[in-house]
Amino acid sequence: MKLRLYFFVALSVFLLTSSTSFATQKDNSTDPGSRLELDSGATTLQLGFSPSVAGLYSIEAVTGDEQWYAISTYHQGGTLFYGTASDQTSIFKFSRENNQSFSDISVPEAPVLDANGNPEPWVTPVKEGADPIEDDWYI
Repeated sequence: MKLRLYFFVALSVFLLTSSTSFATQKDNSTDPGSRLELDSGATTLQLGFSPSVAGLYSIEAVTGDEQWYAISTYHQGGTLFYGTASDQTSIFKFSRENNQSFSDISVPEAPVLDANGNPEPWVTPVKEGADPIEDDWYI
């Protein structure tokens, strides 16, 4: 569990410091454990994953000046998806059943904003250890 958290933090910092634009949404769920290649035309960023781990990288639009991104991962044998975004302060979880992939859930493709334009959590947070909320992201 701590290893996943460290991986997410490292990946977030790495992606946060990257300023090149890439494809709008890309994942390696058809070949978990393979490299995820993000290509902007001039630059290719390769993200490596442990065996059986699938990853997803999403940006709002390809403008050349991306300021927002979302990332998510899961392990083929695992029961949870993990995800966060550049404007979030938490790592969110989503219950996963056998054989589910990113196409079976909704990973935000744009910032989740309130009426004033401020970032909102993907869902209303629940206390750690509470039963997972079905079909939704939770903390």
